[in-house]
Amino acid sequence: MSVVGYNRSVLSKKETTYGTAVVPDVDLGLIQNLTENSRNTMQRIYSLADIDAQDIVAGTFEQNLSLEIAFQHSRILEYIIGSVTHAETTGDWVHTFAEANSLPSMTLGLDADLSTDVVKRYAGTKTAVVALSLALDGILSVRADLLAKTVADSTTATAATISTLITYPAFFATLQTGTAGTETTVTEVQNVEVTFGTDAARIYGLSSRLLSAQENFKRRYDFAFSAGFVNVTEYERVLGSTSPNTATTPTIPSFQLDVTNGTALGSGRRRVLINIRNSVYDSFSEPTNVDGFIIADFSGFGRTLTSMVTTDNISNTAF
Repeated sequence: MSVVGYNRSVLSKKETTYGTAVVPDVDLGLIQNLTENSRNTMQRIYSLADIDAQDIVAGTFEQNLSLEIAFQHSRILEYIIGSVTHAETTGDWVHTFAEANSLPSMTLGLDADLSTDVVKRYAGTKTAVVALSLALDGILSVRADLLAKTVADSTTATAATISTLITYPAFFATLQTGTAGTETTVTEVQNVEVTFGTDAARIYGLSSRLLSAQENFKRRYDFAFSAGFVNVTEYERVLGSTSPNTATTPTIPSFQLDVTNGTALGSGRRRVLINIRNSVYDSFSEPTNVDGFIIADFSGFGRTLTSMVTTDNISNTAF
């Protein structure tokens, strides 16, 4: 019969050399959905004097993947931000991310534990987009879009690894905006999303259908949220004042999302802290109806990732 989801596992490992496969051995969180898309870019070759194709040839090989994850830890973020350092306080590990121009690659392993195992190893996997989202009555979730250089299958599966770390419910979260360092809390937030995006590009060369390399360009930090219309504070930040600025760019200038269990560092803290400075609101929408609360929608982006810090119990050697 067809493979079912509970017979499948997803593991990863950072590569030393782009496209040189390693054995995946760490999880990326609680995987909710996985989609694999392979394309051979096949081409039909036609000719004058005949309506039918005369030949079929393969073009470049393209491999895309997407993941939806219940967030437990931040391993996936290294692949979109660039680098990470680690510091321990009594069993709590703080992971501090820093921007880098060159982003690392991973080998992504998709294993199906059957009587005869089905194993796929996606080498040279790079991340194009990572989005973190949270809504009422939900948990912090991750969506990731990835591109791989190549794939190989085998019949020896790696044992599944399921993290025992907590997930992050909505009541852990606080959204703040305002002057950097003195941000104030946005009340009655309904949902929020922060997206780390890039323009991912592939390059090929004659003599091979496989990628020569892939790189990420134009990194972006986008955000969007919906909140109850309580006062005009956020709306005036959209305008830049009490009315639209005529000759200057309106700024927030700080957007901060803090998702934490509230425990002290060294006593089991679990936390995700995102701070984006030099931010702007790009759009605002406020529908009103006769029988509901007024909920406003805001979207914007920032230039600088000031802080991307997470805390869990994953050591530097296990990260």
